Amino acid sequence: GLMDQRQDLEDELANAESLLNKSEAQFPDSVESIEYGEDLFEIAGDCGVEITKVTASAPANKPVGTITYSVSSFVVVVSGATENILDFIYAVRIGDDFQLPWSAEVKTVNLDVAGSTAAVSLDIYGYKG
Repeated sequence: GLMDQRQDLEDELANAESLLNKSEAQFPDSVESIEYGEDLFEIAGDCGVEITKVTASAPANKPVGTITYSVSSFVVVVSGATENILDFIYAVRIGDDFQLPWSAEVKTVNLDVAGSTAAVSLDIYGYKG
């Protein structure tokens, strides 16, 4: 049922986080990750949610046609009212009128309505030229 599915998702998330934490230890925080993180905190503030945890992978170059993007994977844990969390996810997905030098693709959202938190997994594409 749903509870099993949810447990599976939580297990997957725990595994992913432990993998992220291991890979994180091997890379210094990239400048890009720090900049994206600041933007994410700003968007969270605007949406009335609090970011309680951010894990980021080292960026990898990804060519798309003639353009190369720098792609970083993030897991962002936010807390707040469900409506505000949804606003945050939506804002990150559409860039929310920010003139940001990056765009985000939201991969998964694990929303814990009871605890008013969500773990949002996203890939951020930064333009490298």
